[in-house]
Amino acid sequence: MRIRTILAAAAVPAALAAALLGTTAASAAANPNAGTTGTTTCTTDGLSPSVITTNLNVPAGATCRLYGNEVKGNVSVQGSLVAFGATFDRNVSVTGGSFAGANWGVTIKGNLSFVDPATYSYNGFWGNYSHNTVDGNVSYVIDNSTAYPCYQSPLLYFGGGTTVNGNFTYSDQGTGFAGHLDQGGLNVLGSNSVLMGTGSC
Repeated sequence: MRIRTILAAAAVPAALAAALLGTTAASAAANPNAGTTGTTTCTTDGLSPSVITTNLNVPAGATCRLYGNEVKGNVSVQGSLVAFGATFDRNVSVTGGSFAGANWGVTIKGNLSFVDPATYSYNGFWGNYSHNTVDGNVSYVIDNSTAYPCYQSPLLYFGGGTTVNGNFTYSDQGTGFAGHLDQGGLNVLGSNSVLMGTGSC
């Protein structure tokens, strides 16, 4: 009798563990957003799979090229991000790096912001095949602490037709040169504020 009691007691934790594991697995399968947190680091050409369910980070010194990807999370760029057609479901934030939409259309469903882009970097939307859209705001700021070599302040270009559904704000603290901001293809549905310097050496 004692042996049977011990065996029955030992079976309880095993049964409980199996039940808990089954519940956890079932919960994960029922939750389509499971596993969508975290950050993916991009330092090369292309990412697989084509839908990136995490945040995306491009570290300083790295170049990341996307080819038609969709990024579900926020994007932070300290290096260089080039998108040959892409959809960004949240915000794209560039700090000390560069971002360019090249060739095919890019859609950003959140905001696009630049703070102190890289020296003589080519930023904005350079594609001529498809329209580009930013559903939120676009802000481009060079602060007073940033100094660029002569005539090498970064460029911001809107080509191929780019619509900003929110506001556009540009401020370079007097460091910019003529031609370093090109709004030729830009259509802003909100307010448009530009504070641009004439540049000096």
